[in-house]
Amino acid sequence: MWWLKVSTCQSYMAVLKPTALQKVLGESADVFNDTYLKLDDLIPNCRFLPEQLRDEKNQKGQLTMLDNFLRRLFRDKTNKPNEVDMAVQYILQTQGQMKVSELSTRERTNIRTLTRKFTEQVGLSPKLYARIVRFRAIINFLLLNPEASLLDVTYKFGFYDQSHFIKDFHDFTGHSPNQYLSTDQSFDGHFIKAVCSIS
Repeated sequence: MWWLKVSTCQSYMAVLKPTALQKVLGESADVFNDTYLKLDDLIPNCRFLPEQLRDEKNQKGQLTMLDNFLRRLFRDKTNKPNEVDMAVQYILQTQGQMKVSELSTRERTNIRTLTRKFTEQVGLSPKLYARIVRFRAIINFLLLNPEASLLDVTYKFGFYDQSHFIKDFHDFTGHSPNQYLSTDQSFDGHFIKAVCSIS
């Protein structure tokens, strides 16, 4: 995600595709894991964008300007989708329920090669990325369906059994699903719903 502060009371957030940063910067994306980047330092064209957006008083005009900037930035960087782009698409379409072996078969490449290229371009292994996508889908599902049972979630999202689901949930949150959902999740819920609606 790219957070762009225009003024003290206005900012924009652009959600980039998982392979976008690697394509623009030309570096292995795993170098940027768990870091906050200032795109101004990496992409000099970004430096003047907040000022240009401030000069445009109309919000529709600002959005058009931001959209045009992003299109120019990625114009020559998004060639024909490669096997990693396709693997990302399959993971998103299946809500993280596609195994790496299935992805490699589908893309006619071996698991090690796909994992190496995926990690290079996305910054995460395909297995971890799929787990994150599946977890995000589970949280969104639970927020939209508070009456759903853990058993419903276990089978809907392809877990072997309920204990496997609970362990996975605990890995991401540090809590069991019941503990997590019994606390006030209003901020998390609004944020996750907003992010989920973007992608």
